[in-house]
Formats: sequence, structure tokens, C-alpha cells
Amino acid sequence: MSTDTLAFKRGMNVYAITAVCVLAGLMQLASGLMIFNTPFNEPPPLPGQQFMTSYVIFTWGVGTVVLFATGAAVYLMRTAAIVFMGYLLAHSLAALVGRPLLLVNVLNVPFYPVLAYFTLQMFEQSPAVRSRPLHLHRLLLLGLAAGHVTVLLRYSYAYPSLTASGVFSPVLIVAALVGCAAFYTAVLTIGPRPERAKKLFLFAAVFTALQLRWWSYRWSLSAPFWLEVPAALYGFWLARRWSLQQRAPAPTPDP
Repeated sequence: MSTDTLAFKRGMNVYAITAVCVLAGLMQLASGLMIFNTPFNEPPPLPGQQFMTSYVIFTWGVGTVVLFATGAAVYLMRTAAIVFMGYLLAHSLAALVGRPLLLVNVLNVPFYPVLAYFTLQMFEQSPAVRSRPLHLHRLLLLGLAAGHVTVLLRYSYAYPSLTASGVFSPVLIVAALVGCAAFYTAVLTIGPRPERAKKLFLFAAVFTALQLRWWSYRWSLSAPFWLEVPAALYGFWLARRWSLQQRAPAPTPDP
């Protein structure tokens, strides 16, 4: 959606949200550079550890770029900012699973929902968005799904080896991937087929929630499945609203 399509003036809320995003990006950039420039006297990492280190650096770089891109999108009044915020929110929630509760990770949990809320409120002022208010929530859901995919890919290398060593049952891995497939399918079909998406979201949420007793909260590689449950419930709510909106009678024009 272009800036002209939104058709509302840039106010102080736009500058405030942009400043918050840019400042957060600068802080993340500075903290990452400080950590990477610190010398470590440790033995060479194993191949799996090398992959994890490379992926952590990659996601840190992507997250930093996304923060700056979010600020630019808000300043240009483009709704792509909502997708970026969903991506960042997914990663902040995943960081709480199976890791030490660092202060920065805990503070990110309320930070991104609050930021997304005020951004949603800002875009809802546009006449173009008022005619389809659920569009913004769909963008937020799309960002959550994108973040979920990257979190799943981060730990995907470990699942085959843990299954082969007997730590996890192959049935559990297959069941978890079935839930993920249902969630992704629902995200892609929520617009044209909200009724079908609603059922898929509910299936993904319930089916994955039943598996969480075997996905210990102490394992960081279980983060995609703990994250999928609230994301799928949010998608179920959105699909239900979408379905009710489609079934509502169209307003009759004034004579």
C-alpha cells in the first residue's frame, strides 16, 4: 500500500514511532558490535556450534536491518512496517524459550506489542484502511509467520540428529511439522478462504499445544512450537472476524 493511498498527514506520532525504531536499531547495532569485538579464549567450536554462531550473527544483522526498515516504513507511512513488527515480535517471544531470562529479552516482549499497537492506531486513521480494518492485522500475522519460519529454520539442523540419537521420537518431529504446515497454510489462505483458515488455525493451536508436554521449555529448539500456539490463536481470532465480515450483509446505498 503506497503513501498516497493512505492519504493522511504525517503527525507527531509518526516521528515518535520512527525515532523509537531508529534508536532501538542503533542500540542493537552497538551492543552487537561490542559483543563481537570482545576476544574469547575458547577452543574451536564444533560444526553444529559453528552453524549456530553463524546463524545468530545472521539473525542479529537481519533484526538490526529490520528495525531501521521499520522506522523508514513508518516515516514513509507504509503499512509494510506492520509486517516488520510482527517479525521482530516473533523473535522476541522465541528468545524467552530455553534461554537465560536476560533483561533485554524480557523488555522486548512488551516493547514490540506496544509499538505495533500504536502503529496500528496510526494507520487506522487512513480512510483507505477504515474500509478494510482487518488488513492491518493480516499484515501483523504475516510478520509473525515470517518470524516463525526463521526461528524454525534456526533449529532445523538439530532435529534429525536428536531423533537419530533417541532424544526425540520421530513421531513427535513429524507431528510438530504437521502443525507448522497447518499454520502456514492458514496464513496463506486467510483472505480467500477464512472459514478454512479458521479451522486450520484452531487445529494448529490445539494439535501443537498437546505436544508441548514433550517439548521441554528448557530446550531452546522447542521455541518454534511454543511460539506457534499464540500465533495460531491470533490467526484463529482474525479468521473468525474475517469470516463474519464476509457474511455480513452489504450496506444498502441511500436513495
